[in-house]
Amino acid sequence: MASWSSARILLGLGVGAGCGLEYIKIRTSADAEPFCDGPNYLDSLRECPYLHWDWNWDRRAVLKKPKSGQIPEIDEKQNSAYSRHIYCVTTGLCFKREGSTLRGLQREGLYQVLNLTKTLVSTGLNFRNIYSSSLQEDWDTAQHLLEGLKNEYPYNPPTLIREDLLEDGPTVVPIPLTSSGLPNRSDLFIGQIKIEAGFRQLFYRLNKSDKEDVYDIIVAQPDVIKYFICRALQLPPEALSRFNLNWASITKFTIFGNGVVQASSIGDSGYQPPTLLANK
Repeated sequence: MASWSSARILLGLGVGAGCGLEYIKIRTSADAEPFCDGPNYLDSLRECPYLHWDWNWDRRAVLKKPKSGQIPEIDEKQNSAYSRHIYCVTTGLCFKREGSTLRGLQREGLYQVLNLTKTLVSTGLNFRNIYSSSLQEDWDTAQHLLEGLKNEYPYNPPTLIREDLLEDGPTVVPIPLTSSGLPNRSDLFIGQIKIEAGFRQLFYRLNKSDKEDVYDIIVAQPDVIKYFICRALQLPPEALSRFNLNWASITKFTIFGNGVVQASSIGDSGYQPPTLLANK
């Protein structure tokens, strides 16, 4: 009797283990089937042009002499060993009076710019140029930065340059559309060319003849900086409506000698107190 009971126990264990293993095998196959046999979404993404990097995006790379019938290649030996560092700064919070051309920094915007100036001065960097549009709040922001850097480094202050290509205006049709709707077609036609010209004017790699890193500051409205972010990282500019930048914030780009562009910070405003944080 005891041996018969032991046999039934062993038989039950064997059947249970067999059924369990078969269930696990079937379940594993069922779970894996969509992954193994289904379409891979990465295949379609690889066709996206924004997954490929244009190494000669600024058209400043030195090209090798092409052989007959071949596309010229970049001569990597002619790349600069140094980098450009561009600090894109959004202006302080500003006011615009309806029906009037009067505009400028608000009181809060002035405080934002003072904190911004202290932050840039504390980097200890030798900035070469400060580029600013002619908009009053942009120019005021740039002048505060210049004065702060002059006081700290009186023997080698940066040069303040007025750049009209940095003026704010319609640039692209954002996707998705914002509450303001479609921009005027004629304004968009002009604005697209203008801001693209501004990007090409100010964003470029160094030449091999340059002997040190270069540091520049660009002061502009948030939408202008957002366009530059998308273009510099070779992303669709239509995406600029999908993120915001704080007023008086810093976006830092590094353009390496081989043409690679890296954004080490986007819209950084950690130096502002919470009461002065505002974005567009």
